[in-house]
Amino acid sequence: MLNKDNKISIGHKRKERLRAGVNNFLRDFTAGNFWSTIDLQRLLGNLSYLESVEPDYCQYILTEACNKYALDWKTCIKQIL
Repeated sequence: MLNKDNKISIGHKRKERLRAGVNNFLRDFTAGNFWSTIDLQRLLGNLSYLESVEPDYCQYILTEACNKYALDWKTCIKQIL
């Protein structure tokens, strides 16, 4: 998809779903409700796709969510996988 500046984008709806997915994962992790490996791998795959298309926005999503929950993203992932 191209945005108004003719740059490649994954679209507003997909960005919002990924942002919500990251926040849901970290919220559940904080509460002690760990996601299944399949669900976590699906989220990581979608984030990898976002990073390949829009790396700045991907970093923004992860930074904001980690600051909100005071967690380190990579540490949380390693504990589950």
